[in-house]
Formats: sequence, C-alpha cells, structure tokens
Amino acid sequence: MRGAKEFVDELMARLPAGFRITAVRADSGFFTEEYLRAFEGKSLHYIMPIRMHPPMKRAAAAVPQTAWQRLDEEHEVADMLHHAPNWAHPRRVLFVRREIHSDEKDHLFDVPQYEFSALVTSLPWPAEACVQFYDQRGECENTIKEFKAEYGARGFCLNSFHATEAVFRLIATLFNLISEFKRVVLKDTARTLGTIRNGLFVVGAMLGRRARQLILRLALDHQGRSRLELLLDRIRTASYSTAAQFISTA
Repeated sequence: MRGAKEFVDELMARLPAGFRITAVRADSGFFTEEYLRAFEGKSLHYIMPIRMHPPMKRAAAAVPQTAWQRLDEEHEVADMLHHAPNWAHPRRVLFVRREIHSDEKDHLFDVPQYEFSALVTSLPWPAEACVQFYDQRGECENTIKEFKAEYGARGFCLNSFHATEAVFRLIATLFNLISEFKRVVLKDTARTLGTIRNGLFVVGAMLGRRARQLILRLALDHQGRSRLELLLDRIRTASYSTAAQFISTA
C-alpha cells in the first residue's frame, strides 16, 4: 500500500532492455489511486478488481439494464466509464454480475437478485476479452502457494531489513532456476519442488571404485538410469541466455 510509485519505478528499472510488458494483472490489494496513477504514468496497461464498497455497489446496481451483455451462462458484463470520488479522472470499469438463485418459494414476485464485482482497466480490448484475460490470473495463486510452501518463503523475518530482502531474493532466484529446470530439462512445469526432490534430487548413492577409477553408484533401476541419462543429455545440450544484470556486471 505504501511506496507505489517507487515500487513501479524499481520494477521498470530492473527490466532487461527491450523487455515489454503487455499488461499488469493484479489483485485487489493493488487497487489504490496511487497504483493506478503509477501504472498510467509509465504507460502500462492494467486490469484489477475494485473493492466493492457501498458506493461501488450502488454504482453497479444503477447500471442501465440495456448496458448488460451476456458473458457466459452465469455472468453478464457492462462496459462503463466511471468516475469515483477519489479518482483523478474517469476510468473504464467492467461491472460483472451473476444472478443468485434462491431456493425460497414464498416470494410474492420473482425479482432477480445479483452478486456484483467490478474490474478497472485501461486495456483497449473488448469487455469479454478483458474479463477472460483477468480470469487467467487464477493460475498465479498456485504459483504463489508453491513459492510459500515449497521454498520456505512464508513467515520468515530477520533482524535486518536488508538481510530479509537478500534472503527473499535468493529464494526467488532458486524458484526461477527450478522453474527453468522444469521447463527446459524435465519438460513438465506442473511438478512441484517436493516431487522433484523426492524423485530426482534425493537418490541413494555410495562411492566406489572400478579398477582405479572413483565412481558413484546410484540406487537406480534400469528405467531410472535411462531417465537420468535423458535428463543429463538435455542439460548438456541446453543453451541458456545470460541475465542482463550479469552481462553488465561482467
């Protein structure tokens, strides 16, 4: 919530040359006027949910019936230009509503009730494409959960701020390395660090000799050895680009 402009400035400054951001897809924690202005100041397209406080709920309920368009079997969307009291200028808002089906049968009139949500965006795409693009963010939650649970990024804090940040960046570096390992070597991005550790990184072994050569005997059957040889071949033949920061440092 604090230092939005500084956060965005640092983010942009750390990007490699020529790297282009299509859009910022954030959760409701980033919905502040400061962040919206920071993204707009950097000409970054964004989309994020709006916290549905009473004024925003009233604005959603006041959308004309003719403005709603069918999104799917359960949802409708209304593409509006909205100016909230604390906003610097009007912004594009996508109101989404879902009809709530009640099991009660004693209503005198069958008046539909809706559950509302809203997205603020600067994307130039059609409303349906914007909503679908944001819905894809759900996969990010699995990545965040894996980062916390598998890599120990949950709930640690050192006495020094800079030490805490250094450890966090090291964990993030490890996460990125394993992600590339899964993509390039394993050809399977769905596997977690725990399954990779138990199935590949932790293998029973013992040192031995063959003639006068020191060898490492692995506790692998024929299928396991074939699998390991395939992975080693992929590692030997893989080519990796060097990070821009390392190039400048060198």
